[in-house]
Amino acid sequence: MSIKSEERLSSLAFALGIFITAVYLLTGCAAGGTTAIPSGRLLDDNPSTASELDEGRRLYMMACTDCHRRYYPADRPPGSWKEIIKRHRGRLSLTSVRFEGLESYIIKASAYQRLKDGEVMH
Repeated sequence: MSIKSEERLSSLAFALGIFITAVYLLTGCAAGGTTAIPSGRLLDDNPSTASELDEGRRLYMMACTDCHRRYYPADRPPGSWKEIIKRHRGRLSLTSVRFEGLESYIIKASAYQRLKDGEVMH
């Protein structure tokens, strides 16, 4: 194979890789589903509450991934999160108010995503 052919093949492989990556990222974002991390505005129409939930979301994105991979809110039912969060309380250096905001966000996001994905909540 000539150098020109190798260069063209390399360029084609690179372009194909970029295309596949773009499709993967765009369809993942568009699909939403259980992998999305909803904003406070999606969870509550009240601007004040939405702002508090966004703060809980920010804490969730930072604090929870310090020790392990990110688990998405829809990975577990809302009731399970309450117990999980309670067990992790001692590992997080958050004030009570911030901890409650984190807990509130995860529980509401879990319920929202599970309803959105068609799960019947009991």
